[in-house]
Amino acid sequence: MTQRSSFLTAAGVALALAIGAASIQATTANRLTYLTFSGPVGLPGVTLPGGSYAFELADPLAASNLVVVRNRARTQVYFLGFTERVPRPRSMRDGSTVTFGEAASGAAQPISVWYPPDSADGLQFIYRR
Repeated sequence: MTQRSSFLTAAGVALALAIGAASIQATTANRLTYLTFSGPVGLPGVTLPGGSYAFELADPLAASNLVVVRNRARTQVYFLGFTERVPRPRSMRDGSTVTFGEAASGAAQPISVWYPPDSADGLQFIYRR
């Protein structure tokens, strides 16, 4: 009886550790990044006023190029769309950052690529021409 009890305890601990590890991985796998902009910026089909936003992969296990952008509290979606993976330039540090495209005078600066932290790739937003 003691062996069975020890086995069940060990199995329970192993299961708890596996579940805990999976939840930690899912949190980092989505590449959640908070970015703050001092002025308006553009994404395909939307202009975001200056402020803080949450950028993340919508479903990192199924589509690693589907990006969702929400308010900082993550209660409102502003953008959900596919992107194209592009390599991070060698001169760019590993911290998270974005690059901007060209904008007409007075228009919001469009975000061209989001580079999640600790990622060798960036996610280039797809704009209609």
